[in-house]
Amino acid sequence: MALKKLTIQNKLANYIMQDGKKQTSEKLLLKSYKLIQKAQKKKFFKEIFKLAIVNSSPFFYIKQIQRKKKKALEFPFLLKNSLKFHYGIKAIILSMNIKSTFSFYKKCSLEIINSAKLISEGVKKKKETYKTAFLTKRYANYRWF
Repeated sequence: MALKKLTIQNKLANYIMQDGKKQTSEKLLLKSYKLIQKAQKKKFFKEIFKLAIVNSSPFFYIKQIQRKKKKALEFPFLLKNSLKFHYGIKAIILSMNIKSTFSFYKKCSLEIINSAKLISEGVKKKKETYKTAFLTKRYANYRWF
């Protein structure tokens, strides 16, 4: 039994899918792909989408650990590549839901273009997390910083 290799577009369609209707999510993604192609005349959609995921995916996450009778401590943990991809897509989808004036495929295309240009909400949130992690002294003794 061979496992199907999921492409980036299929994974995004799976994340967007509601009530098991994958065909409608694929149609919406196709519309957003076309809008991105029109907006960015020279670039190919896959390159823009990969750049958007790379820009919005974090390298680590901060986990709170509760100690006995003490305050909860926050520690940064590095993410694996698959989790980086997951959190990157999740950041794009969450920041799409913030702007509610447009239809879904317009929001999707705008968010992907903004993530590729480093001006989306997901990228800003990622940068704020990095600033707080690097500015606090308790993270300075870890080897990955």
